[in-house]
Amino acid sequence: MKKIALVFFCLLIMPVSAFAASAEDTRGREEDKRKSLAPTEAQQPPAALAPEPKSDKENYAFLSDLYNKKISSIADACRAISILLGRDEQFVQDNLLPPSVKKEFKYPQPLRKGQVAYMLCKALDIKGGLWLRFLGLNQRYALRELVYEGIMFSGSVQDFMSGKELLITLTQAVDYLTRSHDQ
Repeated sequence: MKKIALVFFCLLIMPVSAFAASAEDTRGREEDKRKSLAPTEAQQPPAALAPEPKSDKENYAFLSDLYNKKISSIADACRAISILLGRDEQFVQDNLLPPSVKKEFKYPQPLRKGQVAYMLCKALDIKGGLWLRFLGLNQRYALRELVYEGIMFSGSVQDFMSGKELLITLTQAVDYLTRSHDQ
């Protein structure tokens, strides 16, 4: 029995330990591979510079003009939410717009309550109640959730939003953010 154990040890375990490499050996091999691949790698073009953020004066001027608008547009909402989040407008257009608006995104389109509710639910990462979770994020239940949270005034999803109402909604959203971060 001892002979079988010794033979087993010699045949199986000894060769494994002989071929084991230290961390330094492994790193050396990886560096050699990297050096051999370096000349074949394509040169990466320099990363494009991010657009310069708009100045505070431009943002204040935009928000004061928005306050006086009778009916705001989707582009106004994208810019206002981008100011709120501190992100660029392209991020808001790509990630927060409802799918129906993305398909036919045109700047002069008037803004509706459901669209703002959808965008804010995504921006504020509001999970919602049972129906919003069960049916997924849609404009109707997003509006209901924001009314429940005290961020928006009640109304129909198809109601147009004035600039003043949009700014009040964004102010309430900022209050919601501060309340949620304090908890």
